[in-house]
Order: sequence, then structure tokens, then C-alpha cells
Amino acid sequence: MLVPHIVEMNELAAPQLCQYIASKHYVPIRHSLKTMEEYLHEVEVENSTSGQEDLVMLLFYKLKDELEQMLRNDTIIVFPLIRREIGHNYHTDMPLPTAMIHQMHKKILKLLDKLRTQVNSYLVKPEWTESFKLFCDELFTLDQQVQQAIYIKENVLLKKAQSAASTNSIHD
Repeated sequence: MLVPHIVEMNELAAPQLCQYIASKHYVPIRHSLKTMEEYLHEVEVENSTSGQEDLVMLLFYKLKDELEQMLRNDTIIVFPLIRREIGHNYHTDMPLPTAMIHQMHKKILKLLDKLRTQVNSYLVKPEWTESFKLFCDELFTLDQQVQQAIYIKENVLLKKAQSAASTNSIHD
């Protein structure tokens, strides 16, 4: 049996951490969103939606929009900015939008909490359809991936980026 290798986040440089988050967390998040949308389509086709399932669908699509926005922002703005600022010891005039990042994370975590409440903290109820059970199972996986990605960004990546940015500005 192979012993799994555990990546020590604090040992990775910020540019490497950006790549790690993008490949290790964002790829599975995108996959989960697509899979969950397919399950919800099956739930709708079964024509068995209750008020609770309708609310879950509404919350899910709101969460999906927020997650897609976060992934786009990180891919297009945040990660390239961190790579330029830190990876090349190059100081840009554009500061890292940390307030926007924190606000987006807060909104996503709040939506996940509301979804968790609506799906009985992922404890299956007998009246749920198979499609809805599969959706909830995938929602649990998504919840874990998103929380891990946000934790790494907030507690490791942003701190490294801010520390490196302040070091770069001292040397200017």
C-alpha cells in the first residue's frame, strides 16, 4: 500500500500555491458543479420537487453563480497578480483586492451553510428521490472542496501574498 504524500501548504511559494489551488481544488469544484446540475435536471424531470427541493435548487444556482465568479476572478485577476508580484519580485500599482476576496468568500460560505441546513446536514431522508440523494452527496463533496480552497486562500495564500507585497514595496 502506498503512503499518500501530503503537501505542506506553508512550504509552497505563493505562485506554486496558486497553481495547487487551481488544479487540486478548482478542477474538482467545476466538475462537482456540472455533476450537480445534471442531478438537479433529473430531479426536475422526475417532477417530484417539493418546496424544500425548489429552495435547494434556488440556493444551488446562486452558489454556482458565486463560485463561478470566484473561479473567474482568481484565474483572471488574483492568481496572475500574485504570480507577477511575488514570482518576479515585481511591484505592481494594483493592490491585491483582499476586501473583495474576503467578501466573496463570506457570501459563498453563507450560501453553503444555508444549503447544508436545507439538506438536513447531508443526512438522507427516506422521502428523497434517488436523484436528490445523489445531488446531496455531491453537494457534500463540493462543500468540503470549497471550504478547503477558501481556507488555504485565506490563511496561507493571501498572508504570503500580503507579506511578499509589503517586502517588495520596502525594497522599492
